[in-house]
Amino acid sequence: MAGVGAAVVLRAYCGTIRARGRPAMSPDQVPAALVITMWEQYGSGMTDVADRVGRQLSLPVTGQAFSSEDLEAQEEAEERNGGFLDRLAAVLGAVPSGLSAAKAADVNEREGFEQLVADNRALVLSMAAQGGIILGHDATKILAGRPNTLHVKFVGPVEERVARAAADRGIGTERARRRQEREDRVRVEMADRFNRWDPRGTDYWDLIVNTTTLGTDGAADLVVRAAGRIRG
Repeated sequence: MAGVGAAVVLRAYCGTIRARGRPAMSPDQVPAALVITMWEQYGSGMTDVADRVGRQLSLPVTGQAFSSEDLEAQEEAEERNGGFLDRLAAVLGAVPSGLSAAKAADVNEREGFEQLVADNRALVLSMAAQGGIILGHDATKILAGRPNTLHVKFVGPVEERVARAAADRGIGTERARRRQEREDRVRVEMADRFNRWDPRGTDYWDLIVNTTTLGTDGAADLVVRAAGRIRG
């Protein structure tokens, strides 16, 4: 994706959301199908755990909106053109009659950002209505207080996470370290910018799992047991 412009990234993301999603429902209309939301510190093995839990509970897994490769590919553009979050929220369009180019750009950016947030919320509510495991997407904040929902965060010491990511992804340690530094920062910034929450704390989580201690299978077993209690 190197060299792909911000508008292309945003339009592709919004297109994915619209292809997946259904119209948003109010919280009291959402059926109480089992939902597990997940978030991780980079290199904690969330995807592997989610796949195992999904197989054990027969739940579909929806991946994160932006992969490590997506974020990595945009790093050079971030340095050239400003913050990554600003480019994600920017929408390029025609200048409406009577507006200056600068003011029109501000209007387009704000409207594009608001549409992105609304589309993501609609997608999360649609997935929740069907039940499943949702990685990222600010689903933990959006579905806070929803019945039959388990919110899980995966953590671990930095060095162990970097080593695991390097081994799992087949990349060098230094590249894994750069990804860790980038993603542990950017994913928190996106959470704050898009839905005004901080996933680093404990307020939103039912379960915080150190995967370097428990391993993938142990973490998956713990999540399955916790989901059983939520269901019960």
